[in-house]
Amino acid sequence: MVDEFERMTETTEYAIQQASTMEPTPVDAVGLGRPHLIDSLSANEFAVEIDGEAIKSVFRVSGLASFKLDVKSTSSLKILRDPIKIVKMVQRDPTAVFNRWIRESIAKKADIARPTRTVSVIALDDGIETRRWNLKNAWISEISFTDFNSASAELIEETLVIQYEDIEENWPAAQ
Repeated sequence: MVDEFERMTETTEYAIQQASTMEPTPVDAVGLGRPHLIDSLSANEFAVEIDGEAIKSVFRVSGLASFKLDVKSTSSLKILRDPIKIVKMVQRDPTAVFNRWIRESIAKKADIARPTRTVSVIALDDGIETRRWNLKNAWISEISFTDFNSASAELIEETLVIQYEDIEENWPAAQ
C-alpha cells in the first residue's frame, strides 16, 4: 500500500512539474480549424479607476454584470442595472480619490442629487488591459466596514455599494 501511494505521489509530482514548464497548447479555435491558444483571465489581475485616476487600495469588486435583462415580461424587455460592491482598504489620506467621493456623498445626506463619477473596472492579463467596464454616472449608495476587533490583526475593509446609470464594455484588443 505504501509503495502504491509513493508511486502515485511521484507520478503526480512529475505531472505537475511537466505542466508548469509546458508552453500553451494550440487548440482548434471554436471548431474553425485555426490554431488558437487557450486564454483566460485571473481574478486577481484587475485595476479600478475613478474618473481615469488609478486606485491602488481595492481588494475586490463583486456583482459586475455588463448585461442583464428583466425577463418577467415577454412583451417588453428591460435592462437591469444591479449595483456593484467595491471592497477596499480604509485610507487615512482625506485627499485620496475615494475619500473625497465618500466625503462628498455623506455631505449630501439624502439629497437626490448625488455626487457621481465614472468608475472603471479593468481586467488585465500579464499587465495588459484586455477588457474595461465603464460605469457611467456612478454614485455611492452604502458604505460599511468589517468588524473592529481587538483580538484581530486584520485590516479593516471598507465596502462601497455603487449604483450607476449606464455601463459601457470595451474590448481594447478588438479595436
